Amino acid sequence: MSVPVELEPCPFCGARARQPESVERAGGQTVWEISCTVFCVTIRRPTRNEAIAAWNLRFTRSERDDRHVLQLSAIVSAACGYWNPTDPVKPELDTKALRDVAALYRRYSRSLQIIQDLNITIQELRESGESGTSS
Repeated sequence: MSVPVELEPCPFCGARARQPESVERAGGQTVWEISCTVFCVTIRRPTRNEAIAAWNLRFTRSERDDRHVLQLSAIVSAACGYWNPTDPVKPELDTKALRDVAALYRRYSRSLQIIQDLNITIQELRESGESGTSS
């Protein structure tokens, strides 16, 4: 039996972590796995120490990360047509990310328009069917 080790809570749900456990995978490969007590995430590594290190790894947020998130938010807002020139964060208007998000938004908009048109057509067919049966 392995010595219990101190593990960080789950990085996603905050639940306690289960102690590392050796698991035999298909093909006879043995890995070490750690999961949270609600099983929202499980990690597997070749050794116990690697599993512990991977589970306890946490990324710290920096001011640069926060600025990057704000920049991406501005790009998405601009691509979706919600960005306002008075917003404190300005999107880089000629970036690949903006072009990609804009392309996705256009595709989504076309799909949404098709769905709306189909719903109108369905409603019209229902109404014409109802008026045809009442005569």
